[in-house]
Amino acid sequence: MKVIIQVVRFFSDKNITHVENRLDPLDDMEIINTELVLADMKTVEKSLEKNQKILNANKPEGKIAESALTGLLAHLNEGLAARSFERDSKQNDVIKNLFLLTDKPMIYVANVDDHSIDTDQLSKAKQIAANNLSSFVTINGKLESEMADFDEEEKIIILEDYNLKETGLTTLIKEAYNTLGLQTFFTCGEMEVRGWTINKGESAVAAAAEIHTDFATKFIKAEIYTFDDAIKHQDNIKELKTLGLVKNVGRDYIMQEGDVAYFIKGQ
Repeated sequence: MKVIIQVVRFFSDKNITHVENRLDPLDDMEIINTELVLADMKTVEKSLEKNQKILNANKPEGKIAESALTGLLAHLNEGLAARSFERDSKQNDVIKNLFLLTDKPMIYVANVDDHSIDTDQLSKAKQIAANNLSSFVTINGKLESEMADFDEEEKIIILEDYNLKETGLTTLIKEAYNTLGLQTFFTCGEMEVRGWTINKGESAVAAAAEIHTDFATKFIKAEIYTFDDAIKHQDNIKELKTLGLVKNVGRDYIMQEGDVAYFIKGQ
């Protein structure tokens, strides 16, 4: 698990029950946050107990772990997430090995309806997310469900009626990619257009390896053009070269979001 997505209900519906028989999204957020912190505290306490043997053996790594874990436990005791705990590189190595829940990035998803989009509660929830070093997106779950079976043209009309640029699911996917430091590049052939997921900052040769190791080990160059240019000239992709919209790049080229790549390899 690389990211936690916490969906918070912001709408009233008599047909949907709440475990506490009330609607208080801010309290719901705090309850979940507290439960995650408590779970991490138990993990850290157990790790401190195990580290005592290393300390008794006078091993230097024991002192590093003691410093990191003691400081982190005090931080968690204040109700703060591990992700906001400042640590140096050595302490970070200790903490990362615990795979703490609150050390993972979090995305809060506010599930709203037509009446809860611009409420004061929503503003306060965004602040809670910011204080928790987490991102925040809003989705109208009911609208998303209603649009699920519609074709693309119908979806566009509905989104325009709600003054939305894209579906909530698309917004969430983009935020998840951004949170995880991911991006997409495309390969385009006569029979198939396919998207590939890579880390931001990866090189052309690393992207080629996602397709097949041969493309990386025998890499010669890559022809790159943008997704937007591909859509604009979709009726005649070949004219992109004539228009000077295709660039030849080497193995160290840093891939950009939406790049369309044609990799050329040796025999």
